[in-house]
Amino acid sequence: EIYIQDDLPSESEIYFAKKIKHNDCRFSFSFLSCFFNKRLEEEHRKMKQMLTEKNRASHVVFDVFAGVGPMSIPIAVDRRKVKLPNSKIGVVHANDLNPECYRSLSSNICLNKLKDSDKLLQKFEAANLYVDSNEEPAIYAWNMDGAEFIERALSSWKQHRKDNTFCHFLMNLPGSAVESFLYPFSQYFQEASNSPTLDGVIVHVYTFVDKSPDLSNPEAAKKVYDALCPPNTLTGLETFVEHYLISPPYTVRYVSPSKQMARVSFTLSPATASAFLSR
Repeated sequence: EIYIQDDLPSESEIYFAKKIKHNDCRFSFSFLSCFFNKRLEEEHRKMKQMLTEKNRASHVVFDVFAGVGPMSIPIAVDRRKVKLPNSKIGVVHANDLNPECYRSLSSNICLNKLKDSDKLLQKFEAANLYVDSNEEPAIYAWNMDGAEFIERALSSWKQHRKDNTFCHFLMNLPGSAVESFLYPFSQYFQEASNSPTLDGVIVHVYTFVDKSPDLSNPEAAKKVYDALCPPNTLTGLETFVEHYLISPPYTVRYVSPSKQMARVSFTLSPATASAFLSR
């Protein structure tokens, strides 16, 4: 734990973490300008394991609030070890609005011997780069607003998605991800039944809820359902939980005696949930 001391300048090395080990990767950043929670290492490991399994290593990943890369970089590193005979490894896209986090993210990509493309103009001109790439960086760093990043990614996925593939949105901003950043997905619930190109989208969103002995975390599922608010599509919360979730809402950790952090993993269509769980 690092505490700010008034008598030390902000550039003091005491505030700079050098090569912290996290899920077999190294990370460097300033505690004053970047957020990093070592207590989430186990949760990051679980997501890494899920997204680097051989039958899922081809899935595209969009890390919306990537920070300095503690979730997306280990995924990209471990995917290099996977051999896929009939398809190529899925690209990881890591985004953060904070310019300092973005700079540290880009540096940490290189620190872990991954290559990031610095051709930002090329990224924006080639919209399908969000989904696919013939290059070998495995991971791309972005510096965008989270909602805009999601909207661009969904638009590109809708245009360029290939059959039998999936993309995952990682939304680790528990204080506001559900309340402020799920709305880009709402419209696709309305279109899902008539728009098969939207199949394959899986969202893993984190939120804070009141501490409860109920392991099914009903409050977390309800928060997500209410935020999506898909009119005239779902018949209710029970339908959402039964047909749109790929797993029960999961308690990540207890953050206080009365509050816990939970993850809700949901899809935009029952067909996507069924297809994902069958593999």
